[in-house]
Amino acid sequence: LLFCNTNMVTKARATVRIRNKTFGHYAGVQDVEASANDISISDTYIEECQRLGIKQNDIILSQLPKCPGVRGVRELNVGCTYIGDKGLQALFAVMEASPELARIKLSDNGLRNESVLRLLKQLRAHGGIVSLDLANNKHLSGDVGAQCLALAKSQKQVLQISLSRTGVSKAMQNTLEGVLRENRRRSGEENRRKYEQRVRIDRRKLFEAKDIFDSLDKDKSGTVSIKELSKVSSCDPHSGNDRAEWDTFGLLDKNKDGEVTIIEYLMTAIP
Repeated sequence: LLFCNTNMVTKARATVRIRNKTFGHYAGVQDVEASANDISISDTYIEECQRLGIKQNDIILSQLPKCPGVRGVRELNVGCTYIGDKGLQALFAVMEASPELARIKLSDNGLRNESVLRLLKQLRAHGGIVSLDLANNKHLSGDVGAQCLALAKSQKQVLQISLSRTGVSKAMQNTLEGVLRENRRRSGEENRRKYEQRVRIDRRKLFEAKDIFDSLDKDKSGTVSIKELSKVSSCDPHSGNDRAEWDTFGLLDKNKDGEVTIIEYLMTAIP
């Protein structure tokens, strides 16, 4: 593991610090490089509210990143805010800009079939939803139940859909729960299979990787910094040809805090 252009060290250090300062306090978001034309997710939501002629919801705004370049949330908790159908429509652009969105809570919001059917159509295209809470929306009926069932059948990562205290029949809810139960069973087996594969790591490779990490960790702090990596480099500090190595450092630093832990290193060194 060799990284090492002094100029690249300076660039990488600056990039990491900027990202941490700007994005670090947003829990559950996906950060990417920002461009001059990007607008924040919160601004996207505000513009949608203005276009629809509705007031923005402060509870929703509090969950949305306010900085350009943070391109998505993983969870939307909008339960018991009574946003109504137009309020839900204003969230569609937020969902579209959130490729890692997995959980949505929309219980007790006065939603009706038409808006929720549009939501389900968007979630089918999204392809990443895991949990959807539509409980206590009493106007929802059979069409929504049927589309929820279709979503659960077609996308096996869907593990939870709540339609309790809606107009969807108990029979439909029970059928849906049966499909979701099977999805959860398969998900558990898949996770267990992945775990078993990961623990079958060749012990020699594990110790070799640990030795490399320890050699980089000069101050024995348990983490490797950009500064430590630059000290062990044998590269020409003026060559300017080590971008690939610094891209690798970006892959190692999973949480983008400017430090590589042993777990982060092993996740990449022993995939």
